[in-house]
Amino acid sequence: MRNNHNKAVMGRDFKPGLDLDSHQEGTRNKAGTSAHWMGLVASAALFSIVFTVVTDDAEATRTSISDDDAITLQLESTDSQINVPLALPSNPFNQTSNEESEFAPELSKEDAHWEKTTVKSGDSLALIFDRMGLSPQELYRVTKADKKASKLKKIMPGQELKFQIEDNTLQQLVYKIDALNTLKIKRDANNEFVVSTDTREMEARVSNKTAVIDSSLFIAGQDAAEFVNRGNTYRALRYTDANGQSDYFSPDGKSMRKAFIRTPVDFTRISSRFGKRKHPTLNKIKNHRGVDYAAPRGTPIKAAGDGKLTFVGRKGGYGKTVIIQHGGKYSTLYAHMSRIKPGMRRGKKVRQGQTIGYVGSTGRSTGPHLHYEFRVNGVHRNPLRVKLPDAAPISAKFKADFLNKSRGLVALLDVLNRTTLALNDTDS
Repeated sequence: MRNNHNKAVMGRDFKPGLDLDSHQEGTRNKAGTSAHWMGLVASAALFSIVFTVVTDDAEATRTSISDDDAITLQLESTDSQINVPLALPSNPFNQTSNEESEFAPELSKEDAHWEKTTVKSGDSLALIFDRMGLSPQELYRVTKADKKASKLKKIMPGQELKFQIEDNTLQQLVYKIDALNTLKIKRDANNEFVVSTDTREMEARVSNKTAVIDSSLFIAGQDAAEFVNRGNTYRALRYTDANGQSDYFSPDGKSMRKAFIRTPVDFTRISSRFGKRKHPTLNKIKNHRGVDYAAPRGTPIKAAGDGKLTFVGRKGGYGKTVIIQHGGKYSTLYAHMSRIKPGMRRGKKVRQGQTIGYVGSTGRSTGPHLHYEFRVNGVHRNPLRVKLPDAAPISAKFKADFLNKSRGLVALLDVLNRTTLALNDTDS
């Protein structure tokens, strides 16, 4: 119907046999009208074709029409024809022409030159900088820029470093220390490196968990806020004091842990117990004043309790050794280490469970193990049998703050217990 109408219109506009001399002015008017109608018809037809192309499946369009193909728009009249070639893009939905790229977001100069590298086993800052094409002088300037930059020396395998490099010159370095802290180093306008640390705030949430013991009391207890054994309830509340020290206490402020852990290493077996024995290397009967825990070489050795290091280094037949003083009464000794953890030095304070070294067989030893001694007022005691004291209760200066903060948690535990009992009664 539209084509018939267009043909009729075009027929009227271009009808032959008119007297041009007598109708010159009228002819000019009709010519203008003809051009007007032709423009409208062409626009309508063009819109129809483009609309059809866009709404059709794009993939089908690409496979059926090549880049060099064109669609011809044909307008017919009784004595004229207009051919308009319409070249179609190969991908109408993903144009990459210069005109369209002007509207695409441009990558900033900083984003264009960032490179990531993952710390590999055995890597050092020097190796990483060399791998990134940076000079030793650049590394020296970075590490000396600020004390904060010393954290780069503690990189671990698997961590990522992000570099922004321009013309083999470091502009920025980003090191994610942990989930909350990120170290940033940036070259300023004076060609000096500025070091800063971004710290994210941690959000504290209260949650409720229940668990069934299928491994050990210790492991299951670590995951609960509360522990029930044969009808007796044991509650532990985590408290962080003003000095940043965190620990677990009962609702009245007593410590929920012993002052010492019984075994300071994850061992395979006890290879030698406390008491008289035939020495494996001296080949004679001699008192064994500790317990030997056999374990693979490199197994971490932990501090049995809070204390201060009084000896760090080699000690005769003990090999590489660490001694910790726990207050004025107790001390512990750890011997035959393969290596002592970096940073351990005489006078340094350590916390219970903190790694101080690694299992080895230095000194008079026939295989990798930890020789562990426990002393009370200088006298050796059997680490497997000695009665371990409770850890000190919460400090008097923090107790009021602890009771104030714990009151709400205790009330919440009471509500959760009543809810659990009610649900159990309903199920039964």
